[in-house]
Amino acid sequence: MSSKENKGIHIRTIQASKAFEHSERGEYIKADYTGMMPYSLLSMKLDTMREFKKRTVILEGTKKNPIKWKYLSDDLINVKFDNKSLSLEDTKEKFKKDIESLKKSIAILKIKEKLEDEEVKLLKRLHSVLERKEKRLAEINKVPVDNKEWKEMSTGALRTYLYEKGFKLDDVNFVQFARSSSKSRKGEVLFIKKTLLETIQKWTRLGFEFEEKAPLDLVSLRAYESLISSGIQSTVNIDVNSILLVEDLQSTFEIENPIKVIRTGADGKLKVDIEKPKEKDTFTITNDIFDGESLMDYKTFFEGKDYSFMLLRNHMFKSAGFSFDIQQFMRDNCPEGEEFEKWKVKDMYGKSILAKDVKIITTPNSCKFLKFAYLMTDNKSYTGFKKLPSKEQKKAEKAIYNTWKKKAGKIFGVCKYEKESIHTFDNDFEDSVHRLSYQIVNTLIADENGMKELAQEEVDYIAKLNTDNEAFITYLERTSNDNNSNNLYVELYRHNEEFQNTSMFKDFKYTSLNSYKKKIKRGSIHISGADYSIMCSNPLELAKWSIGQFDIKNSEPITLKGDQVYTKLCPFGDEISAFRNPHSSTSCIYNCTNTYNNLIYKYMENISKNIIIVNAIGTLLQETTGGSDFDSDSLLISNNKALLQLTNDSEGMYATVVSGITQKQANSYTYSPEDMARADEKISISGRLIGEVANLGQLAFSIHQHLKIKGEEKKANKVLAQVDKICSLQTCVIDMAKKEFDVKIQSEISSVRNELNKYIQELKKFKLNKNVIHIKYIGKISTKSKLRQVISITKPKFFEYVEAKKITKERKSKRNRKVKVKYDYFNTPMDYLQKIIDDTKSTTSTRTIELKKIMNPEIKRSEANRNQLPELKALAKEVDSYFIELNLKNIEKDELMSNATKATAKFKKKLSKLKINAETIYVLIDDMYNNKRTEKSSKMINLLLYTHREEFCKVFCKK
Repeated sequence: MSSKENKGIHIRTIQASKAFEHSERGEYIKADYTGMMPYSLLSMKLDTMREFKKRTVILEGTKKNPIKWKYLSDDLINVKFDNKSLSLEDTKEKFKKDIESLKKSIAILKIKEKLEDEEVKLLKRLHSVLERKEKRLAEINKVPVDNKEWKEMSTGALRTYLYEKGFKLDDVNFVQFARSSSKSRKGEVLFIKKTLLETIQKWTRLGFEFEEKAPLDLVSLRAYESLISSGIQSTVNIDVNSILLVEDLQSTFEIENPIKVIRTGADGKLKVDIEKPKEKDTFTITNDIFDGESLMDYKTFFEGKDYSFMLLRNHMFKSAGFSFDIQQFMRDNCPEGEEFEKWKVKDMYGKSILAKDVKIITTPNSCKFLKFAYLMTDNKSYTGFKKLPSKEQKKAEKAIYNTWKKKAGKIFGVCKYEKESIHTFDNDFEDSVHRLSYQIVNTLIADENGMKELAQEEVDYIAKLNTDNEAFITYLERTSNDNNSNNLYVELYRHNEEFQNTSMFKDFKYTSLNSYKKKIKRGSIHISGADYSIMCSNPLELAKWSIGQFDIKNSEPITLKGDQVYTKLCPFGDEISAFRNPHSSTSCIYNCTNTYNNLIYKYMENISKNIIIVNAIGTLLQETTGGSDFDSDSLLISNNKALLQLTNDSEGMYATVVSGITQKQANSYTYSPEDMARADEKISISGRLIGEVANLGQLAFSIHQHLKIKGEEKKANKVLAQVDKICSLQTCVIDMAKKEFDVKIQSEISSVRNELNKYIQELKKFKLNKNVIHIKYIGKISTKSKLRQVISITKPKFFEYVEAKKITKERKSKRNRKVKVKYDYFNTPMDYLQKIIDDTKSTTSTRTIELKKIMNPEIKRSEANRNQLPELKALAKEVDSYFIELNLKNIEKDELMSNATKATAKFKKKLSKLKINAETIYVLIDDMYNNKRTEKSSKMINLLLYTHREEFCKVFCKK
């Protein structure tokens, strides 16, 4: 493994609308380095290119002794496609409103008799912005009405325009390069400096060239060429000649139990068919059993390591590599009479390799470059390739495989390893502990008593946090990060235990416990005996298959049978419940048995407890877990008794849902900017739909459970049909980044939602408001009319917490929701959980002392720097505003934490430049926490603890 510094490169993120308006209209654009090119094979390559420029910015410390730093580059730009480009008239209106708002702000400041230093700076800044906007409006007013560059453009039109023509920024031309590795589902795309494109794209595609306007599997190309831009933790050297590539293997079998098949009917709409083998001759299932996995020799890659899995990346190569003693296996299975040192095995193209040299065994599903084997044929025709004889296809595949081996190089990126959960209740809790999700909880068949038993550990933990301040402080220490102020309260408590009796501590504890309870109300229940484990399918069968000693048609599985699994997480012999995200229905629960096997132990003795060996031969494992494969898909597995009781009770109640939605032919696109834009726009829609479909599934299942408990079996079954459709749609939405399906996804989502609304209205869960028109679809809302057109709907109570961020954002922006939502209790497990958590206490009554009682009485307020206090208070407002806005953004957790860390470093740097004495800190804290009229800012106080620790500690009495 390499031990290189694996820092990513911060790059600018801009909206496509802003890029277009700046490039074509001359609008102002802000340089905002919130994007990231992760440390990857791509970033490593860029670093070797003389034309690529990056610079180092010191966040903490000095140039000679940096503590924290980051890399910046202007040569790559992450482009978002969230907003349309405004028309000429709309742009004028926007500028007029901005100017009016600026004038009002200036007028408010000018009314004051005396301005603080920060207010003087603000006034100067407002005047500067006003002058710039007025000047720009004057320029815009001169633009002809029929100017083509000033027509409104949708996000789709912007994408097509920028993909074809690019844009100019700082007098540099940028062109479309590749999907953004981590944000492709959101439709974000990397643009690169034009002078870099040809070289880097040629390297990215291994020199493969695609004919302009020619049909091809564009969706796959866009997905697979981006694999080398995936963030990696390290690299591993692999001799490509030590790879044994063998055919993929399918398990085809007849089912024994009824299943539900979701198909696209003749009318183009989804329908649910219940297949019962007894009523038909046969119904068969076919699954790829090694889909996306590889075996990697233990002694070569894993000996001495505390992990047993690597998610590998290379050019158009993606595979989950699992530790397996390949060399011992080869020795054990060397044919009688053969000398092991000379024994040769053959790959799928007939090439011989010495068995002693085999270090990796993989299949074509991991080798994405094979999809482009047609480039090795004489006419390089994608559409004609499938018509070629099998022999010719194999010849082309062999040629591209050899090309890949020559050009891919020996350095493979490692995206991740398996890791144990860090979730624990307290330091004494030794068992594995993880959290459930609201999707899992809500699809359990549980009454209130069942939910009480499942949530009992959480209820006990909340009680402990409430009554035991040492436990609460331990919790704060464990959850401290740059996005909260936990460390401040830990430090003050450790400095003087009397701090626990102050209102400051009690208020924070109350808020923290309520925040924790809200987390639980979102279904995030800690559960002992649970953790995520990465699936490895039939590894012994893969090893045997690679040397021609396994015939799936005439052999039983070698190790595990039926729904048996092998994991060190739980004792062998235990029953296990397993769940994969996303999870839509009780039918997605996979119940299995942990089974010891000598052969697995012999060749995979060193696998960690976060790997689970599964059997995909003759089982509905992949169907039950939502179309899973084995390129690092994981299961949340648990032997928790309370959970097992609920999953066992529901076993057999819901038939497995199998997606029969056919995949569209992959040649519906050509190699052109227009089709790239069209394909990526579809994918951006899929990113927005993933969460929507998941929540729609939970709404549907809540209605189903409610109706079932009310005895409305027929209606409950009709709603269940909508749940089954969601199960299938969810798989399509997730795979849209690399596949196309024969279904109108958005139309089906609307259809499901309309069906559910009928049942909600029948339940009479809401009352009609006389001032609101209730309609099926949203029309344009007239500003003149007093009546607003909205949809009114009731959702289960738990959605109030699942949708909390969305609701807060709408309230903050003062926007009315297009859908009026009322939250009410349904007969569903997640709503039972709401009541259980509501019954737990958040505080205990103890004596309360003033914060001043533990503050140093010898410090004199009169010696504080009065000129500095306004600056510190203004900075406190800036800090709090930033973090409030940050936490309202709809971004992933890693990006949120990255932004929080960057902002914390920036604010620390500002404070570090100031010489602040203990007296000033004393007054700031005293004013904030002993004066009810003053706004508190624990984040600001927390920053002062870091930057001026010595002076800070003088403020409080030691005990």
